[in-house]
Order: sequence, then C-alpha cells, then structure tokens
Amino acid sequence: MLTAMFSGFKARVFWSITILVLLLAALLTATTIYQRAEALKEQIKKRGNSIAKNLAQNSELGILTTNADFLRPVMKTLRADSALLYAVVYNH
Repeated sequence: MLTAMFSGFKARVFWSITILVLLLAALLTATTIYQRAEALKEQIKKRGNSIAKNLAQNSELGILTTNADFLRPVMKTLRADSALLYAVVYNH
C-alpha cells in the first residue's frame, strides 16, 4: 500500500508539488521572521536613542550645577519605564 502512494505519475507529481509548496512556505516564513526581527531591532535602537537624548537634555541642569536633587526626578521618571534596564549619568 505504501508503494502505491509513491508509484505512478500522478503520485510523483502530487508529492513533487507538495514538497515544493512546503519548501516555499518554509522560505516565506523564514524571510518574514528575519524581516520582523530586523524591524524590531531598528525600533529598539530608535527608542534607545530617543531615551538617551531625552535623558541628556533633562539632566543637563543637574550636571552643570553638580546638584543631585535635579537628577532625582529624571531618574524617577526613568524607573517607571519597565523596558529600561539601567541609566547612568556622567559628567564629561
């Protein structure tokens, strides 16, 4: 019975097309996953740059006056963001 499934012209055409469709589906899936991952990476980079620029602007007064009290509200706001792991402010 198993040999009947793979013998004959119709069966060979059927299995050839089936394999071709499965390979095409796998290729499209892999391409879609890759494109989504790249788009996500780009989005994360843009968000990180935006947060860094915002932090630099908001902490400028605290850095120039060397007053940590000006930095506390900025850091408190950053702590509210659950996606942010850490933030450091340097005086360079």
